[in-house]
This record gives sequence, structure tokens and C-alpha cells, in this order.
Amino acid sequence: MAEFEKTKAWWKENVIMHEGHVTTRKGGPIIPAHTWDAFTYDPKAHRLIWGMGASPGGTAHYHAMVTGQSPEKLTAQEDPSFTPLWMFDPMAKQWIHYRTKAGHAPLRGMGATMAFIPELGKSIWYVAAQNVSPGAFEMWTFDAAADAWSELKPNGGKSISTLVTKDKVAPGSELQSAYSPRHGKLVAVLEHDTFTYDIKANEWARVNTDERIDAHDSRTVFAYDEASDVFLLADPKGKTPLAAFSLKTNQWEIITPDGPPMPKRQYMNYRGYYDPAHNAFVLDGSEGSVWVLNVERVRLGRSAFRIERHAVQLVSKILSPRATIFASTAAPFGAGSASR
Repeated sequence: MAEFEKTKAWWKENVIMHEGHVTTRKGGPIIPAHTWDAFTYDPKAHRLIWGMGASPGGTAHYHAMVTGQSPEKLTAQEDPSFTPLWMFDPMAKQWIHYRTKAGHAPLRGMGATMAFIPELGKSIWYVAAQNVSPGAFEMWTFDAAADAWSELKPNGGKSISTLVTKDKVAPGSELQSAYSPRHGKLVAVLEHDTFTYDIKANEWARVNTDERIDAHDSRTVFAYDEASDVFLLADPKGKTPLAAFSLKTNQWEIITPDGPPMPKRQYMNYRGYYDPAHNAFVLDGSEGSVWVLNVERVRLGRSAFRIERHAVQLVSKILSPRATIFASTAAPFGAGSASR
């Protein structure tokens, strides 16, 4: 009861219902949850897109429960054109709650993924969730600049449900994905399995199963390193803290970088990204630590550390001025242990 009273006090101070939807007083989403990988940047629309950027806490019904108002009255005031999708404009430093009356993806289920595809000028939104009833199995493209959605029917028109549960060639919920423009493929990881989606062929395939790999959107960090042409997977709390996947071989390689290891977090997990400007794989520990990996030490030679330091200074200013920086390097790939 005491915790609920604290929640009510916080809610009263920070949350409002305005113009048919519930937001923070600054216009942002409320308690976003279970949306780990449904987040991408659209350079054409100049916006970050959060495909499931709102949780059930951001509804009029929940707002009524916390504030003691009539659920029926507030629910009647909700504008149904608002969707669970949110965007963020970095230039304007402003959240935008996406609304539309046109046809669009249902945006149901937890553990979806989104990735911007430069060749299409659109983002792919994919979900295969059995954690809602009925299950959510959808795949769409979203042109944020034109505000247009189009449903994808991969593998000859088969349903996503069939591809996931029967054919087992497409990933289920809680996946992570990253795109390689060089190969024209979206790579998705989930637990021990690795999948590819060929953009031109419109086809999913399972290309690798490796017991050493254990990917999950709430625990691991997955990104494409365009300089080395590999996909990096960080799992600081797992049995394989760092690994790289190559589309040239469809195999995983375990990496043991030079320098300090990833700091162990006591609570929660890491978030991270690949920084193409500095060729750095960055993990934010959110407990006062930032770990930076540069993966081309041999080719870059002594300049690698300077690039790392530049990236370190950049992320530490953005994430935490008091962060402890851990910088490591790794040789180019190909000399490690490949998956069987």
C-alpha cells in the first residue's frame, strides 16, 4: 500500500491526460516496457522510432486508477487515433505520439523488433509474440516520412505464425535484429539460433544454431559493425560475453578482446550500440561504467586507441559525466573458434 501511495504521488507530479492521450508533462511516453529492440532511427524522417513505445501504464484506464478518477469517463475521452508507437525528434528535442486513422500494423505483443532499411527508405517492424491473446504474428514496412504502412508476406506468402512455430525458419518473440547494407540482409538472434531475412528475396531462413550463443532482447546487446562486416553480440552475464557473427560463413566466433573485460553489473543489464563515426561498440552499464570496444586494432595500428578515447569522451559526456571508462581492442576476425 505504501508503494502504491508513492506511485500516486509520482504520477500526480509527472503525468497528465491531455488532448485524448496520457503523457508525461513534457509530452513523452509513460512507463515504456517490454519494447527492448523495437527502436530504430529513420534518417529520412529524421526521427527515432519506438515501435512499441508505450506500456499498458500509458492508458486512460490506468491513469484513472492511479488518480482516483472515473475509468469510464477518462476512457471515453481517449483518442483512438493514437497508437502504441512513439517517435523522438532529436533536433527539436521533442517526443511525438504517433497517431493515424489509416491502415497500419496492429502494434500488439511484446518483444518485437524494428530496423531501418536504407535501400527501402523504410523501417521493418516484426513481431512473433505468444505473450498476448490472440498471439501477434506480423511483419510490416513503415515509411515514417510518408506515413505509410505495408504488410510483408515472406517465404511465398506464408504466415509469420507458420514460419515461426511450424517451419522454424523465423524468430519468435524477444528477438534482436540488425541490418547489413553490404549483404542486404537483416540478421536476427534469439537464444541459440541465428536467422536472416533477405530483403530482395523476401525470405526468412535459420542459418545457424550454436549452444555457445544465448541471445535475448532484455539481456544482450546486438549490433552490426559495418567496418569489420560482422554482427557483435555482448552478453556480459552469460557464458559467452562477446561473440561475432559473419554472413560470409554464417558462423559465430568467440572474441576475447585485449584490455579490461566488461564490468559486471549488479542489477539490470547493459544497453549499447555501434558508433560508425568512431568504429566503436559501446556498452552503457548505467551504474557508472561505459565499456568501449574497437575491433580493428591491427589495421588501425596505434591510431586505434586514439579513436577509442575519442569515442569514450563522446559517450561519457552523453551518458554520464562521472562514468568509469573501460576501453578494449580486438584483432580482426577469422582466427577464432567458429561454430560447428
